[in-house]
Amino acid sequence: AGLRILEADSLEELQRLPFLQLVMPEYRRAFVRLQLRIRAGKSGTLEFEARGMRGKRCWLQIHAAPLHDDAGRITALLGIARDITEQRQAQQAVAAERNLLRTVIDNLPDRIRVKDRDLRYVLANAAWLEVRAKGRDIHGMRNTDFLPPDMVSTYDAEDREVLDTGKPSAPREVIDGAPDNPRFFVTTKTPLRDSQGRIDGLVAISRDVTDFRRRSIEVEKLNAALEARVAERTAQLTNANEELEAFASSVSHDLR
Repeated sequence: AGLRILEADSLEELQRLPFLQLVMPEYRRAFVRLQLRIRAGKSGTLEFEARGMRGKRCWLQIHAAPLHDDAGRITALLGIARDITEQRQAQQAVAAERNLLRTVIDNLPDRIRVKDRDLRYVLANAAWLEVRAKGRDIHGMRNTDFLPPDMVSTYDAEDREVLDTGKPSAPREVIDGAPDNPRFFVTTKTPLRDSQGRIDGLVAISRDVTDFRRRSIEVEKLNAALEARVAERTAQLTNANEELEAFASSVSHDLR
């Protein structure tokens, strides 16, 4: 199995060069430290990348220990290695996917946070952290750690309803920021399910709709002003019609 991992046809082929040359350069110092540890009579473990005799790269996990003779002297170094290439590749894929997800959510303007079933924070993006917990590690925290009590009771009740029913919450408008410059957000909460479909948390997203809300307010003001002008004009026309009818009645009376 060792020959197969290192792409060697025989032990003699491996003996033609120091094994350290098969260890990728960035891991050679760690490998030498492991060797020195074993020579000192201790055991150790190391994960490192190696290159086979034919150039194929692989990841190895080695458990090493000293071998002693009858007199207790160290006569050899024993290494039991396992090929963990697939495991490392899977870990790297997960890390890359996690980094991609983190990059995406941190560059979104929406405020995003994820909680587990105990309503402890698992993740939050940069937009949310900037407002609620700038510079803090919120992993494992609850709303009580940075929100007023009245907000905590409201938000926790919403979260529990999503977890208990398994249904997304209805969009809710929230006003945040200074009184003289309020910001308007629409918040939705969705259950988070595992690979078996079981609910193990929730995702909350708050979208900034301030510009839309302010435009809506301006439109409402314009509509109110227009309705007032229409009412005023209608009243003027009504008065004119009444005056015209009175004049016509007077003329009719004079003609008669």
